[in-house]
Amino acid sequence: AGALAAFQTAVALAPAEASLHYFVGVAELARGEPAAAEAALSRSIERDPGFAPAHADRGLARLLAGDHLGAVED
Repeated sequence: AGALAAFQTAVALAPAEASLHYFVGVAELARGEPAAAEAALSRSIERDPGFAPAHADRGLARLLAGDHLGAVED
């Protein structure tokens, strides 16, 4: 939870930074929260559509949430 809170604070300070949203998503995945992870990773992709790690991890989040088609799309 400490890392997640730190990244959420960083996002509040620099909301346009794709990598910060990505790290929130990764932290949410680590907590077992695929829906929250997908939302954060989607925000990362909105800010930088070419950020491949966000696509890969959003695919994982979707898979964990049972969205197999969405996982394949990423």
